[in-house]
Amino acid sequence: MSASLTNAFTVSKWFFPLSPWIKVNTDVAVWLYVCAGVTRNNMGEVLLAFTNLVTSADPLVAEASTMCAGLSMASSRNLEFIVLESIVLSWCQL
Repeated sequence: MSASLTNAFTVSKWFFPLSPWIKVNTDVAVWLYVCAGVTRNNMGEVLLAFTNLVTSADPLVAEASTMCAGLSMASSRNLEFIVLESIVLSWCQL
């Protein structure tokens, strides 16, 4: 594998949130116009999950919209102490 291709992929590890926090993870596949999110507690148990269509082809807009959807979903279920996590490489490069 070339160095540039190897550097394009990174391995990430999911870390449990501390109690009483819950973690909402989101991701978007803009080329498929879909997004997803999952909410887990401090033991890694799935509390909520969602998938949805994305209305924007702009990756930053789609990611922000998906994170808002995840927060909205969690708060509508009266969940508190929410940590939001999303891997958005383009935000790191701004």
